[in-house]
Amino acid sequence: MKRWVLISEERGVFLGTYNPDQPTMSYDDMVIEASAGLPDDQENYQMKLALLFAIDDPFVLENCVAFDTEKKAEIFINKMLADQPDYIKEALACKPYEIESEGKWPHVSDLINAGFEHATYQMDTRMIDRRNGGEKDEDRVVH
Repeated sequence: MKRWVLISEERGVFLGTYNPDQPTMSYDDMVIEASAGLPDDQENYQMKLALLFAIDDPFVLENCVAFDTEKKAEIFINKMLADQPDYIKEALACKPYEIESEGKWPHVSDLINAGFEHATYQMDTRMIDRRNGGEKDEDRVVH
C-alpha cells in the first residue's frame, strides 16, 4: 500500500514521537503512533512530543511512522515545528516521500527497497544484530 514517510537529509527517516517527560517508560509505551488519526480540527491540534529520527534512535526501531497522504505528513511536521526557533526548524527540516509498504508502519526493508537506505542510518545492521541473538525487545528501556 502507498504510504508517506518523512525524511530529513541531516537526521534520516522520522521514526515517530515520544514523551520526553516520561524517560523511564518502556519502549512499547514510549513510542507513540503519531499518525494514527489526526483530529478533524488539525489547525488547532496541540502536541507535546519529541521527534525521533533514525540518527538518534535509542530504541533500536525497525519500523517508522507513515502517513496515509502527503498532505497529512506535511500538516504533521509543520504543526510540530510551528512554534520552534528557526535553528530548530532548520535542524529538523524534512520532506514527505512516497513508499510502498505491506503494513501501516513501514519496515526498514521497505525503506531500503524504496532507495532510502541512506536515511536508515544503522536501522538495518541493528535489526540483523538483534535477530542474530543480540539485544531483545524486552531489553529496550530508556533510563
